[in-house]
Amino acid sequence: MIVRISRGVVQADGDAGAFTLIRSIVTYAPGEVDGLVSMHVGRRVHEGDEQVVVITVWRDVDALIAAMGPNWNRSAFPAAFEGKVSRITVEHYETLDPDDTPDGGTLHVPDPLTASLPARDPSA
Repeated sequence: MIVRISRGVVQADGDAGAFTLIRSIVTYAPGEVDGLVSMHVGRRVHEGDEQVVVITVWRDVDALIAAMGPNWNRSAFPAAFEGKVSRITVEHYETLDPDDTPDGGTLHVPDPLTASLPARDPSA
């Protein structure tokens, strides 16, 4: 499975609109978007900025790419957030649960996300 973490800073003049949009997004239930396993949204105030984080878990890279499109690995929130969220970052991780990888631990996330790591020893 793939974990996608998107972060951004809510613009002072866009906060009401941004959080209305966020609330509409979190109504997605697993199964509504093919390959979306779960979605979590959080916010905090840090150093005077109101920050938002969207954490999604995807069945696999192919499902993520199918849902997010050709720019899946770029830092972006949906177009509806334009002007409401800035300083956007995105990170992708592959889960390390041996049940989620065909060979019990070797990562298979395509570049530029991460390089392949050696399989871990299940007895460790």
